[in-house]
Amino acid sequence: MTDTIGFLIADVSRQMRRRFDQHARRVGDPNRGGSSTRVPQMTAYRQEALRCAELLKTGPMKVADMRAAADVPNAAKILRADHYGWFERVDRGIYALSPAGRKGLTAFAASAASPPA
Repeated sequence: MTDTIGFLIADVSRQMRRRFDQHARRVGDPNRGGSSTRVPQMTAYRQEALRCAELLKTGPMKVADMRAAADVPNAAKILRADHYGWFERVDRGIYALSPAGRKGLTAFAASAASPPA
């Protein structure tokens, strides 16, 4: 019985740590209150992906340069995973913005928060 309780406590603390990390990485509070399934929620991951897309608006860029230019420590993971279909790999370590990425930038332009200076 005690082994199960210890496992449950560890599992709950892991979930809470993930939520706190997500909240700490988020900039501002761009989500409207209430429960809405029609509007995608602005998560910390989406904010970081939008920062990467903003940098790629002008043209292809190296991941190392993106990390230095914006507050996106996970830039390489975001570009490689490409969950939203916004990025295209041009060459090793160099990415460009796809047409879907340009649409995403316009769709989330109002709610995209830039990192604090």
